[in-house]
Amino acid sequence: MRGRISFRPLHAGILIVCLACACRAQTSQPSNLDQVRAEIAKLRADYESQKFTIQYGDGAAANFSTTPFEPNYLWRKPRTVLVTDHLLLQPESAFAVMPSFVFRTTKAEGLKSELQWVPFGAQPVWYYHPHLSLAFDAGFDWVSVPDPAKTYSGWVRKFTIAQQIGTKPEFFAPPVLRMFLTYANWSDALRGRVGGTPFMNSRHGFTAGVQAETWW
Repeated sequence: MRGRISFRPLHAGILIVCLACACRAQTSQPSNLDQVRAEIAKLRADYESQKFTIQYGDGAAANFSTTPFEPNYLWRKPRTVLVTDHLLLQPESAFAVMPSFVFRTTKAEGLKSELQWVPFGAQPVWYYHPHLSLAFDAGFDWVSVPDPAKTYSGWVRKFTIAQQIGTKPEFFAPPVLRMFLTYANWSDALRGRVGGTPFMNSRHGFTAGVQAETWW
């Protein structure tokens, strides 16, 4: 391939993707530098942001919170590992999507097994008007709890559709007012542990409401 291509990534994480894009273009059309530059430019435009974290907490810091543990729990020497990853893509002005993933596990002396939580999902949004959008949300949570009486584990699956009113067609553009409808179902092992009193004897349910969101 003739010529010289310089990569100037937005931040750590996009360089690998850009290199793969350039290699693909080089294989298909070795002499077309303009195509390579165009693919990289489009990738930069589509790639909004990504945040990946790995955290480790030990003892009083095992819950990653200022809320203290009970002293008798601290004697068990709790240790927590938390991994999170979320990505925001807006390839078109009328569409954005944010997939996310979390893995959390806690070990402590005296627990029969690890306390684990693994949620993942995605939220696509369709902006059909400068101030109106339709949002969808699909999320899946897997939990395993070493309860002293009986260890239980299972899935919670949640699906939401929401009509949103906002200031502009962007994923992070507060304030937002939304009217939502959510359906969820969960494993039999989680019966009585999800949704509080209204869903105490159920394995699925609907909920609806109005939510206002802002931040600064």
